[in-house]
Amino acid sequence: MEKDAMKEAEGEDEVPVASDRGWSWVALTAAVTNALLLAGYMKGIGVLFVEWQESFGVTAKDVGWTGVIIGFCVSIGALMAGALASRFTCQKIIICFGMIFAASVASSSFCSDMWQLYVTNCIAGLSLGMCIQPSWTSVGYNFHKWLGVANGIASSGVGMGIVALPPIIQFFCNMLGWRGALQVTGAILLLCSVCGLFIRPTEKELFLLRRRENTKNRKEEERIKRCSVVSQNGVVIIQESACEKCIRLINTFIENLGLKLLLESPRFFVVCLANGLVGFSYYAGLVFFQSKVVYDNHIPKQQASYLTSAIGVGSIIGRVASGVLIDFNVLSARFLYGMANLFCSFFGFANPFVSSYSMLIVIAVWFGMFSGLSYSMAIYCARLYVVADKISTSIGVVLLTEGIGVLFGVFFMGLVRDLTTNYDLSFILCGASFVTSALVIVIDSIYLEYKGRRGMDIPPEGDVDCKEVVTIKPEDGTERKRKTGIVEENGKTNLAFQKGEENDEQCVISIVNNLGKEPSTSGRLHR
Repeated sequence: MEKDAMKEAEGEDEVPVASDRGWSWVALTAAVTNALLLAGYMKGIGVLFVEWQESFGVTAKDVGWTGVIIGFCVSIGALMAGALASRFTCQKIIICFGMIFAASVASSSFCSDMWQLYVTNCIAGLSLGMCIQPSWTSVGYNFHKWLGVANGIASSGVGMGIVALPPIIQFFCNMLGWRGALQVTGAILLLCSVCGLFIRPTEKELFLLRRRENTKNRKEEERIKRCSVVSQNGVVIIQESACEKCIRLINTFIENLGLKLLLESPRFFVVCLANGLVGFSYYAGLVFFQSKVVYDNHIPKQQASYLTSAIGVGSIIGRVASGVLIDFNVLSARFLYGMANLFCSFFGFANPFVSSYSMLIVIAVWFGMFSGLSYSMAIYCARLYVVADKISTSIGVVLLTEGIGVLFGVFFMGLVRDLTTNYDLSFILCGASFVTSALVIVIDSIYLEYKGRRGMDIPPEGDVDCKEVVTIKPEDGTERKRKTGIVEENGKTNLAFQKGEENDEQCVISIVNNLGKEPSTSGRLHR
C-alpha cells in the first residue's frame, strides 16, 4: 500500500508530455497567424515613418523614437506576460490584450502631434508584447518531439508578416492616407483575439499552473512558520519589519518577472547579452532601411516597401530551416545562433556600397534569412537553459534584452544619420553590433570547450527537474526504469541525475560539441 501511494504521488508530480498531434496543429496555426499580424505591424511600421516625417515635418531622429518606444514596450509587455502566465492561461492573455492592441493602433489615426503617437504606440507595444509572448510559449505546451520544427514554423509568422503587411499598409496609405490606413489596419488586427480562441489550454499548461500555485502556497506556509513561535497560549506570529517586507516583495517581483534567471544560469545570460546586441542592430536596420532607400537611393516608396517584403521572404526561409536543422541534429543551437549573427553583419557592411535595386533585394533576402534564423535560435535557447516552469518568463527576459538593444539602437542610428546626413555610418554600426554578438557566443563556446578539456565541472543550466522517468539499460543488459532529471540541447547535451541509495546522486554528463566530438565525464553530485 505504501509503495502504491508513493507511485501515485510520483505520477502526480510528472509533467505531462505534449501531444504533438490533433489540436496542437490548430493551435500552431493560430500562433503563426498571431505572429504574422503582431510582428508584421511592428516590423512594417517603417513604412509609416516616411509618411509621419512629411505630415508632421520632423526629423528622422524624431520619427525614430516611435520605433524605439514600440520596440522597447514590446519587450516590457513580453516580460509582464511571462509573469501573468504563472496565473492565467495563454489563451486569456492573448484574447484580452489582442483587443487592446487593435484599439491602440486604430487610435493612432486621430493623433495630431508626434507626442500623441508616442503614447498610442507605447500602448500598442505593451499589448503587442503581451500577445506575442504567450503565442510562442504555447508552442512548448503543444509540442515535444517536433518542438524545433514547430518553433521554426511559429516564428516564421514574423517573416510572413514582414512580407504581407508593409505593402498592404503602403497600399492603404496611397488610397486612404496614413490615418485611414491605421484605422483599417486596426480592424484587421482584431483577428489576434480571434486566434487566441484557438490556443486552448493543454494538460501540460494547466499542470504547470497548478504546480506554480502549489509552490507559491508552500513557500508562503514556510515563511509563516519561520515567522512564528509556539508558546503556552498557542502560536504567536512575529510581524515582519518594514525593511524585511520590502526586501521580500522586491525578491518576489524579480522572481516573478524571471530576472533572477540571468544570475542563476550563465548560459542563459550569454544568450540574453547576444540578443541585446542583435536587437541594437536588427530593428534599427529594418526600420531605417526603408528610409535609406527612399532618401539616399531615390527609390519610389511603393518599390521600397517590396524590399521589406524581401526581408520577410528570407525570414520565412531562415526560421523554418532552423526547426529542421535542430530536430534532425544537423548543428547545435548555439553554433547556429552565433553563425546567424555573424552572417547578418554582411547586411550592415554592404548597405553603404549597394545602390541598384536588384542588389538591394539580394541583401534584403540575405538579411531576412539569417536574422530569422538568429531570432528562432534565441527563443529556442531560452527554452534550453531553464526548467519547464520558467520557460514563459525566460522568453520574456530574452525579449526584454532585445528591447533594451532596440532602445539604444534606433536612437543612435537615427542620431548618426542626422549628424552625417546619410545612413552609411549607421549601417556600418549595425554590422559591427552583429559581429560583436557573434563574438559573445564564440567566446563563451571556447570557454566551455576549455573547461571540458581541463576536466572542470560544468554546472547544469537552471534547476534540473527530476520528474522524468526514462528506461536505463546497464551493462548487464537488463532494462529498468529510474527517476532522472534531464537537460537536453538538441540531443547534443544530456545531464541525467540517477537517484542512489546514500542520499546522493550519480551524475552522468555527455556533451557533443560543434565539431562532433563526444567527451563524457561522470561523478557524484550531492544535492
